[in-house]
Amino acid sequence: YVISQSQLETRTLQLSVWHYDRFGRNCFLGEVEIPFDSWNFENQGDEWFVLQPKVEVVADFGLQYKGELTVVLRYIPPDRNLMLPLGQFQGKRGFKKGKKGDSHLPSGGILEVLIKEAKNLTAVKSGGTSDTFVKGYLLPDDSKATKHKTPIVKKSVNPQWNHTFAFSGLNSRDIRNVCLELTVWDKESLSSNIFLGGVRLSTGNGVSNGKEVDWMDSQGDEQLLWQKMIDSPGTAVEGVLMLRSSMGTRRL
Repeated sequence: YVISQSQLETRTLQLSVWHYDRFGRNCFLGEVEIPFDSWNFENQGDEWFVLQPKVEVVADFGLQYKGELTVVLRYIPPDRNLMLPLGQFQGKRGFKKGKKGDSHLPSGGILEVLIKEAKNLTAVKSGGTSDTFVKGYLLPDDSKATKHKTPIVKKSVNPQWNHTFAFSGLNSRDIRNVCLELTVWDKESLSSNIFLGGVRLSTGNGVSNGKEVDWMDSQGDEQLLWQKMIDSPGTAVEGVLMLRSSMGTRRL
């Protein structure tokens, strides 16, 4: 099969075993489905799977290919952030809210998110284009004060933003309990903006600060890129992420 790595993550390999009957109908013996969103392709060893009875195929609309988003992440721990000039800080507010009247200076660790570009976005306007921008939150904080947005790139399904989001006040424990949610939108002037796809970057363990939450659901490349960032403090790490066609029950 000739397929890109990003699209492969959306696919499931279905294998079925049959008894060949030369004079009648072949007899179904069992099948196995292998999803590739979490498959370790570096493992070259043999694996056995138990054959299952045939199940009715149901389309998973959460895995439709909606394009790709390229991002660069860098987590600067508190001990490396002491001498950061204020002019280099590009975030509007810190992750943790201060009291009224507090000056929002960079404190603690900083998460920098460079939104580079997207490819193969859905065209929703006549002429096969979209006016696209990216919106970002660092969950569980989804207040307007901490929302970030890129500029709008008009008439393109392959936009380049090269825009940086920054979130401050993050220690090493915080970075394992938050989730970076990035969603791509088409800007509409006379109606609601149209959702084009999104990603969530986190540890993907389903838990934040000891509570089970549905938005800590990163998988595959989302999870791997976040862990790579954690393992490389102060170093920029880049990844190409497949956009989800749905963000589940979460609506922003």
